[in-house]
Amino acid sequence: MNRKRAQIFQFRQFAIRQARGFKVGTDGVLLGAWADVAGRQRALDIGTGMGLLALMLAQRNPALRVDAVELEADAATQAAENVAASPWGERVQVWQTTVQEFHPTTRYDLIVSNPPFFAADQHLAAPDLARRQARQTTTLSYADLLDSVGRLLGENGRFCLILPVSAGHGFVQLAGERGLWCGRETAVFPTPSKPAHRLLLELGWEKREPVRDRLTIETEQHHVYTREFGELTAGFYLRKHQA
Repeated sequence: MNRKRAQIFQFRQFAIRQARGFKVGTDGVLLGAWADVAGRQRALDIGTGMGLLALMLAQRNPALRVDAVELEADAATQAAENVAASPWGERVQVWQTTVQEFHPTTRYDLIVSNPPFFAADQHLAAPDLARRQARQTTTLSYADLLDSVGRLLGENGRFCLILPVSAGHGFVQLAGERGLWCGRETAVFPTPSKPAHRLLLELGWEKREPVRDRLTIETEQHHVYTREFGELTAGFYLRKHQA
């Protein structure tokens, strides 16, 4: 793949130009396809990056209006360009700001986030500043994220995110301390023989027993995807080799 093609990720109904920020990954696509958009009217994407989640939500629900906040200026500019080039530019708005400083006039019935994975003090290697900002919790800690969700989520709203398994259960505990409870949890396995590495989580204000299930991405053959993964993401990927 040449450099120009690598800077554009083409989905079925839109493209993500990603030269100026964190690249499209499976985690974001999983979350955008998994989050329940049925009956939702207003959504917020926290840390939108290139605008992937915001556009996936807009594609899945033609009545949904989406606000997308992004701190990093170049990424926010790229996200706005991706939105403008999509079929849903009139329903998606990109804001270059922190979520802590974002003050809309009404609350949201859906919030999504593919948040930072790695604590900054781990000093994990990153090839450039944009990728490092996308993966570290310097600018938005999990506590800050939950406090912002608590301020912005409506009474019957849902907050959906994806986290590493190692961080997910601690995050759920932090959320419970703020009155946000897990109602749905999907453990994501890279292959049938490997342990789960991600958790898809849905939180809300209602305390209830969570519905738990699992999703496996690939078969034991590299780049041959399971039927369940193919069905979940069928509306987005152009081609996937499926078992």
